Amino acid sequence: MRMAHRWSIATALLLGCPMAGPVRAGEAMTVIDLRKDQDADAVLENPGKGLYHHYYDNSTQVYPSKRAELDAISGCRQLYLRIPWSLLEPKQGQFDWSPIDDLVRDYGPGGYTFSFRITCKETGYVYATPEWVRLAGAQGGFHGADPQWGQNAWEPLWDDPVFLRHLEAFLNELGRRYDGRPWLEYVDIGSIGDWGEGHTCFGSRKPVPLEVRRRHIDLHRAALPKTPLALIDDFCAYQTGDAEATGLFEYARSKDCWLRDDSLGVDWWLNRGAAKTWSVAKPAWFAATWPKAPTVIELEHYRSMKKAGNWRGQDGSARGADWLLKAMDLCRPTWLGYHGWAAEWLKENPKLTRELANRTGYWLFPEEAELPRQARAGEPLTLRLRVENRGWAPPYRPWTATVRWMGDGGTKELAATGFDARACQPNAATDLAGSVTLPAELAAGVWQVALRFADGKRAIRLACRPERQDRDGWLLLGAVTVDR
Repeated sequence: MRMAHRWSIATALLLGCPMAGPVRAGEAMTVIDLRKDQDADAVLENPGKGLYHHYYDNSTQVYPSKRAELDAISGCRQLYLRIPWSLLEPKQGQFDWSPIDDLVRDYGPGGYTFSFRITCKETGYVYATPEWVRLAGAQGGFHGADPQWGQNAWEPLWDDPVFLRHLEAFLNELGRRYDGRPWLEYVDIGSIGDWGEGHTCFGSRKPVPLEVRRRHIDLHRAALPKTPLALIDDFCAYQTGDAEATGLFEYARSKDCWLRDDSLGVDWWLNRGAAKTWSVAKPAWFAATWPKAPTVIELEHYRSMKKAGNWRGQDGSARGADWLLKAMDLCRPTWLGYHGWAAEWLKENPKLTRELANRTGYWLFPEEAELPRQARAGEPLTLRLRVENRGWAPPYRPWTATVRWMGDGGTKELAATGFDARACQPNAATDLAGSVTLPAELAAGVWQVALRFADGKRAIRLACRPERQDRDGWLLLGAVTVDR
């Protein structure tokens, strides 16, 4: 007897799954209450959501934590890389992709995915845009060393034709190498401003015309047509009137861009600039984005928040968790970066980290399943699963659904149609219905039925005890009697 079959019978008996269940008036249906099997404690590492770690940030020295320290953070299986263009193309046409490729090689087999932002202006590098671009004739200027950040960095003119020509060529090479890779979650549009955030607060402090910003969006989209792009709110809003900023935001949405905020918890925004919205500068933009597209949140540097007194106590209990959870209710992120050293963050925020890992993105709890009591081989049947989404966002990618039949006749796995988990809105229960056609040769008898969702090759796990759902994502529903 196969292990899957042995698991199904033993588990069915343990859970008391009915061989024939209660019948609603006028319906030959079995209704199974799944609420007693819910599990709100386990951290679910599901695809397309969760925490991420800033592996490269202001430099390649911040914050490349040890592998064991990263693995210890459950629900954090994305590495985010902020890399200056100059490191990837040190000489014109000569590329060094090792800052990306080495991590993909080392971490990808362990289930990690990746995202990155390629910047043209940093405060930790004199040349984030390669020096050879300036020597080729691109216009720009040096800006005095900032007492906080240190470097006397060169800032290009963002619409200079030489700069744009070489930037376009680089992005096209980037796209040829990485566009559509299954491990690539998204790419930030980071070719304007300090740290790629779209502002020039630590540089020229000059406004960037709207048409130039649109041009940079277009360059990224043309180079990466298969890859999700994320755009920082400052890219649209810095030194821009409300109407113009909203127009640029809508233009980005027309190009299928996600929305991102760097960095929630910055002292000025938290206590003065956007105090009423817990440092979220553009809550209306997030409200417009999350129902259709993911949002991404980067927190302020963790040590900076502690130094400013905005994060205090274990799990932010004295200050930190209060404003963060309220801000997340506004932003409804699919991805959230804690922005610090992995071991330090986890040691000081163990319980909060587990909560954030589950609530970021979707977090689905099975409530009820409905099956026909009887079915006929060769004919279609319909199944229903009610789930409650306690996460901050819905699933955004289509999933496949498979129904497993387990009985004395062996094990059969059948593709199901109709289930669409993208309908699972946060803070709501949703009925998902799908259908499957039974093989004509299916043997008569009682069959245990399990359902599994998957995003590509990765199973979706629901917030459910392992006795009801195994580690491969098979959710045991109940029993159906098959006639011939």
